[in-house]
Amino acid sequence: IDTAYCKERGIEVINFPGFNARAVAEASFTYLLSLVRHAPQAWQNVLGGGWNTFVFQGNELSGKTIGVVGAGNVGTEVIKIAHGFGMRVLAHTKNPSAERAQSLGIDSFSDMPTLLKESDFVMLVVPANADTKDFISKKELSLMKKSAYLINVGRWQVVDTLALAEAIYERTIAGAGLDFIGPEPYNVLAADLRIQEMVNSPNVLLFPHIAFNTHEANLRLGERVIRTLKERIKSA
Repeated sequence: IDTAYCKERGIEVINFPGFNARAVAEASFTYLLSLVRHAPQAWQNVLGGGWNTFVFQGNELSGKTIGVVGAGNVGTEVIKIAHGFGMRVLAHTKNPSAERAQSLGIDSFSDMPTLLKESDFVMLVVPANADTKDFISKKELSLMKKSAYLINVGRWQVVDTLALAEAIYERTIAGAGLDFIGPEPYNVLAADLRIQEMVNSPNVLLFPHIAFNTHEANLRLGERVIRTLKERIKSA
């Protein structure tokens, strides 16, 4: 939206932050759990006539460390869910404060190197801007545990996709769950061969930007839009 043009013309631009925060947070754990419990592979095994119960041994989330990068609307919901799983929570935010940390149920905010080194799961829930462009690149990926997973439900610009593909290929990290990896609509078949190889890896899940898309989230958005329009019309 050309907000400068709208301002010149007296057109009000309204944002509705947080309407899909819970949807995105729940999706992030859908991706995470699907990876650590090998859900897609187990399902394909059954479809192929198999029933290999003991092949698909997974991992529990309880007791594991999750590093949440971003403590806004989505990050807050992610941390709530993580506490419910009995996870240790590390969090990083641009503007940390003791009061904010306390409200999230954590001792304090972490610096990025500490978060990356100690987390079993790194969850990205930050917006795309000049400060977060390629926020996770080769250097950051090299700090993560080889057994760690990267989950990105923030924006695709936050991750250097080729660096991630290299990390997956070299097994620098265990895997990734991604709600997107490039400009939309994204055609994987036309992508760089390194990215195609990453997407075809059994320890990588890629989705077509669906984390936000729930019936409840869209209903909340519609209700807020209608309520706001009624208020504007009433005050006109």
